[in-house]
Amino acid sequence: MGLGLFRPSSCRSSSDCAPRVVVEQGPDLSRYSILQQDRIGACTVAKVKYWNATNYEGVKILVYQGALPARLDPHFCDKHKSPIARFEPTERGWMMAAAFASSINFSA
Repeated sequence: MGLGLFRPSSCRSSSDCAPRVVVEQGPDLSRYSILQQDRIGACTVAKVKYWNATNYEGVKILVYQGALPARLDPHFCDKHKSPIARFEPTERGWMMAAAFASSINFSA
C-alpha cells in the first residue's frame, strides 16, 4: 500500500492522482468562421476562429499569398495552398501580419 509520501493529500489512492493525458487535436477544417480579413498588397491577412481548436481559443491569424483558398488549413503544407506566415492572434499579431504583408513584394 505504501505511505504515499509524494502524493498530494487530496489523493485517496494512486488512481485518483494518476497523470492525466491531454490529447490535442488539430482544428476541424470544416468548422471555422472568418472574423476579419484584409487584402494587403499581394497578400490576404485573415483572422480565423476554428470552433474546436483549444489554443488561443481557436483563433489564428494567417497570411496567404493572393486570395484565401477554399479550404483554410492553418498548417504549413506542400499538398495544398497553405499560409505563408502565421502570427499570434492578438492586436499586436494583426499589426505584425499587416506589416509583413505590406513589406513583401511578389505578384499574386
